[in-house]
Amino acid sequence: MKKCKVCEKMKPFEEFVKAKRNKDGYAGDCKECRNEYKKRKYHEDGHTKLTDKKRHMRKTYGISYEDYREMFDLLEGKCESCGKQCNDRILSEENILVIDYCHKTGDVRGLLCHECNLLLGNAKDNIDILRGAIKYLRKNQNT
Repeated sequence: MKKCKVCEKMKPFEEFVKAKRNKDGYAGDCKECRNEYKKRKYHEDGHTKLTDKKRHMRKTYGISYEDYREMFDLLEGKCESCGKQCNDRILSEENILVIDYCHKTGDVRGLLCHECNLLLGNAKDNIDILRGAIKYLRKNQNT
């Protein structure tokens, strides 16, 4: 059991999020109080999930939502690698086009579906690994 520093009620540890930096391994405020705080904060500051996503896009990839949307529209919402039809990452949570970027330079390369982005990431953007995978698939196509 642990006492929440906000509501001051004793609650089981499951009612708290984990926090490695605290001695007991759990946050000082319970999940309920934390959620209430977030709701108030977002309401007062005018933040929404949408503005948070846009801020993340600008901070992480250095592009605005308008830049992303222009790329999305040019591709007609299709993955640049496989052509799969996808949704706008700001407006949807699933089947989205993600921003692909070079991990060395940080430059945005394009928009990919989640699966193609994982494929490149798992291959470490190495063309030889991808060629080897293609060779392997061709060799074992009928098995």
